[in-house]
Amino acid sequence: METRSWKTSYRGELYIHASNTKIPKEWKENTEFMGLVKDKTLNFGNIICKCNLVDCIYMTKEYVENMKKNNHQEYICGKYEEGRYAWILESIKPLDNPIKAKTFKYLEL
Repeated sequence: METRSWKTSYRGELYIHASNTKIPKEWKENTEFMGLVKDKTLNFGNIICKCNLVDCIYMTKEYVENMKKNNHQEYICGKYEEGRYAWILESIKPLDNPIKAKTFKYLEL
């Protein structure tokens, strides 16, 4: 999943970009999250995978509580808050060679 502040009606192929922004301070202080990314190459500023966006779910209080309780690892990797959106992704394929975002124009895979 990707968590966003906006909804989309788009469904289909999507590329995921790891922004140039480094890990926020509050995430660095979260030992659970840092345990997941420790010693991993994060490819800041690169397009890192291709996927299909299959749904966009409005996060209710119940949805957020359910994610926290039943999918805690996913919960700590996103920004799950009431009023935001969960973009549901399928067929996620990491790119063998991440692409610098500034050089990305159009890519057929």
